[in-house]
Amino acid sequence: MPMGSPASPVIADIVMEELLTNFEKDSDNKQRLLTKYVDDVFAIIKTETMDKMLNTLNNYNKTIKFTIEIERDGQLPYLDTLIIRKNNIITFDWYKKPTASGRLINFNSKHEKKAILNTASNFIRRVLSISDQIYHTKNITIIKEILGRNEFPRGMINKLIRNYYVRNNKGEKIKS
Repeated sequence: MPMGSPASPVIADIVMEELLTNFEKDSDNKQRLLTKYVDDVFAIIKTETMDKMLNTLNNYNKTIKFTIEIERDGQLPYLDTLIIRKNNIITFDWYKKPTASGRLINFNSKHEKKAILNTASNFIRRVLSISDQIYHTKNITIIKEILGRNEFPRGMINKLIRNYYVRNNKGEKIKS
């Protein structure tokens, strides 16, 4: 299916669901966890079964090829999340790809202010809801840098961050 076609995500989801169902049924080694989001698969498997799993998935259809990312130093990026394993405790942080530009809608653009503020609020919500509390201070610093580069006034940035905590009953105090 062509990218951008309304039917493409539905067809991709059906194909991936069938592929993973067949994979689980035919697999000699059961995975501790196997899940997907659209065409991204996340699995917790034994290291020695990794190559076999990748080959099995890649042999499903000659036009579908999977790649694999392996946990490094206890960290594995998945979608916008960085999964961190330390002392067998899992935490989650927001993950920003190295190629991410940090560009959002500029505060001074000619869009409606409501749309501009909603874009910033959604960005803040996504970053803070993805990450565990222990990463919020670091992520708030990054949020402020990104929104600042998009010409959001500092006071407005602080207000939007406070609003996130109020709406989500987090009771957090932020540094202005």
